[in-house]
Amino acid sequence: MTSHQHRLFTAWRRSGLSFLGITFERALRITPIRISLECAVKHEHKGKPAPSQPALI
Repeated sequence: MTSHQHRLFTAWRRSGLSFLGITFERALRITPIRISLECAVKHEHKGKPAPSQPALI
């Protein structure tokens, strides 16, 4: 399993699709779900989120 596939698998576990009976392999075959997982991986990989409130001077 490559590192990208590992990140996709982690995103699939976080999504809760297994509770709906959708396996990881089946989720990757369904195009909209695969796109959603890819976007989740890209978002996770971007880094730290912006602060919710800028620091006060």
